[in-house]
Amino acid sequence: MLDLEKVEYAEFELSTRCNARCPLCYRNYKAFDKHYPENIERDADSIFTQIKTMPNLKWIYLVGSISEPTLHSRFLDIVRFIKSRGILIELCTNGSTRNDIFWRSLGMLLTEEDKVYFTICGSTQEIHEQYRRGTNLAKILRNAAALRSVCTCDYAQCIRFFYNNSDFNSEEFQKIIEPFSHVYMTETFIQQQLSAYREKFDQELFRPWHHHFDFLQKVVEKNRYKPHKCDCESLEFKKIQVDVYGNIYPCYLFLEASEGKKWDMNYGSILAGKYDCCRFCERSVKRYLIKHGLECIV
Repeated sequence: MLDLEKVEYAEFELSTRCNARCPLCYRNYKAFDKHYPENIERDADSIFTQIKTMPNLKWIYLVGSISEPTLHSRFLDIVRFIKSRGILIELCTNGSTRNDIFWRSLGMLLTEEDKVYFTICGSTQEIHEQYRRGTNLAKILRNAAALRSVCTCDYAQCIRFFYNNSDFNSEEFQKIIEPFSHVYMTETFIQQQLSAYREKFDQELFRPWHHHFDFLQKVVEKNRYKPHKCDCESLEFKKIQVDVYGNIYPCYLFLEASEGKKWDMNYGSILAGKYDCCRFCERSVKRYLIKHGLECIV
């Protein structure tokens, strides 16, 4: 069973608001509206109270698997509270919100050990917005510079897809990311069936560029209905996912698959491979991902 006093890493969803329309996001799943029928923002004080139930927290992730974290009306208050407890923050943002004053104010609350990831998907607006729809590349770069002017905890998070692979290798793209204090190159994740999405798109554009994707899909489908054992990172690394209602899940994939049903906080069924959403954490698949540095595509 999950013991909150042992949790060291927690990801908090702050609201259901987002200014972007990324095709692979859970917001584009047909199940999203049923799971989140109302547009809500979680009360900041309830977040503070919940954080206090986890006395050994080392990191809080403000990633927003369904939202843009910086759109919360009390975002800076939330950051201020987290930092007052000596907890490190990892923020993943599309970077296309707020203004220079906000981003400098945020930087003044953070330390060099914290991490703020600005997602960059291309060297031009046209290339970038093929995936990061609804965001403005020039504004992202300005906001990152504003943060960096007071705290060099900024990261260019570069998500590589099939469609932008060649652009990522270009001189133009290197110039775009050169000013960032840190650069994090990562891969897109494995997609759902096209029928799962509300807004249709060309899946080929957003698939991983490397051959490992097809191999993993075949292995996972072959083993899908066979008995198997899983390794759960939530249990191994003492990590949890907290949704916008304050409910706790082992990870964002489990949360999405739950479609609003609460987790019983028991790892037994997860480790026994009884959940379809855990199929990429089957032990042999997990070893393959780790060997090739591809944990991020799940």
